[in-house]
Amino acid sequence: MKKGIVKIIFILIFVSLLINPALHAKKNAGSIDLKGFSKFVDTMLKEWDVPGAAVAIVKDGKVVYAEGFGYRDMEKKLKVTPDTLFAIGSCTKAFTATVLGILVDEGKLEWDKPVREYLPTFKLQDTFASEQMTPMDLVTHRSGLPRHDPAWFGSTATREELFNRLQYMEPTKGFRTTYQYNNLMFMTAGYMAGKIAGTTWEELVRSHTLADYTGKFENPGYGIITVGKDGESLTAVFNGIDYKVEHYHYDIFDLSTEISPGQKIKASFHIDLKGNINSITIPLQGGVKDIEFTRLPEKKVK
Repeated sequence: MKKGIVKIIFILIFVSLLINPALHAKKNAGSIDLKGFSKFVDTMLKEWDVPGAAVAIVKDGKVVYAEGFGYRDMEKKLKVTPDTLFAIGSCTKAFTATVLGILVDEGKLEWDKPVREYLPTFKLQDTFASEQMTPMDLVTHRSGLPRHDPAWFGSTATREELFNRLQYMEPTKGFRTTYQYNNLMFMTAGYMAGKIAGTTWEELVRSHTLADYTGKFENPGYGIITVGKDGESLTAVFNGIDYKVEHYHYDIFDLSTEISPGQKIKASFHIDLKGNINSITIPLQGGVKDIEFTRLPEKKVK
């Protein structure tokens, strides 16, 4: 698994180095020259034995290229698309550290105060570590604990249950003496953040509120789709048809209507460089790229 991740990271770095000169060369142009790029990616996937990958290029705040390569399911021969979901892995650690930083800015957390000030029941086998562990220690892998990954990987245990099991896990190094990668300490950091904020880690790291998705989005050929909010759910209206909008994953939602029960269409919301939702892509017609609807500016009340 690690080897595969290293391969993908290497390819992405190599690809970025290849693309960068082309972007600078076309700085004032409306497009970039990617002649031969698809063939290059296919070659890299074969050389590095990677079954599939998705590549996106953002220029001047706009996605100028998004394409899938290879397969997301080799047995069924299902191809990777720009919207294929990949395992996010430890990218979520950056989310957790960011959330902690926000709590620090809000005066709700201090990096160097003991974890027990926020989680009184925090307990490890090492009494000193239990008393002195800080939020900074949690996210810098210096707890003294080895990975202990079999304790959580594939487990149905809740975050709280895993937190309560920490006291039974044996350390292999002294507290703050050695860097030892540990997912459970980051889990604890996320659990702590949720407790401090009076919510959950999942809610804290959500990129947008439901209201952020609402508005009118237009495609010159297909017209306007209006996304609204009804209580704690989203709705959509397109060509006079009402759609139910259900969250699927991150910024992807399922659209369904009573006209076609059981049929769901995946709508992907996209953001600009400032994190604002500025468009929706929906696969409305087979054989062509997903139809893009761009957010219309809100009318100002005079």
